Amino acid sequence: MAKRKVNASFAHTKQDDLAPVASYIVDTMGKNADVFSAPTPSLAEVKKLIDAYSVVLGKTEYAGQTGDIHAARRTLEMALKQLGDYVNHIADGDEAILEKSGFPLSKVPRPHGDIPAPTEAGVTAHPGGGFDIWAGLVDSGYYGVLFAFTEVSNPDNNPYNWTMRYSSVPQTIISSGFIRGKEYRFAVAFVGSSDTLNWFKLGETLFAS
Repeated sequence: MAKRKVNASFAHTKQDDLAPVASYIVDTMGKNADVFSAPTPSLAEVKKLIDAYSVVLGKTEYAGQTGDIHAARRTLEMALKQLGDYVNHIADGDEAILEKSGFPLSKVPRPHGDIPAPTEAGVTAHPGGGFDIWAGLVDSGYYGVLFAFTEVSNPDNNPYNWTMRYSSVPQTIISSGFIRGKEYRFAVAFVGSSDTLNWFKLGETLFAS
């Protein structure tokens, strides 16, 4: 089974939440300096990046502010990613050490057989071939979501033989090869550490818009 790690990706963290989250990590690691004795980058460097991001974010609106916010955020996120890599290296899967970092922890990997089919799931088609995929049980330790589809005219009922698209989180997946106006069958499943999938919505249909 894979070791647990800290989750050092903050791409989906809200703009106003990033600085407080980063500050909490810096403060928590600072309080555990006996464990994290030589972080890379240093906590002082990360603190400067947090301050720089907060300053740009808090300024009265000005021309070019959006670009400056994105640049400051990107730099801060890169530093947090490096810091997370350092924590993962030091901890080597030890949850007690990981928890002392202040970073959120990754989900606990579990065999797919332990994960039931979603209680609810859905796929919404969008112009251009995009699909919004959503599913329940998002805290069940799954690795990702698998979306399988085929034209209604296909007599093969085995989703393993259909076209598949994978996502590590429920999100829009852009796919090619859809014919607008055609009707497709689809199925959704959680992906775990085994090859056995519990398909949900098997055989339901949607139109490619």
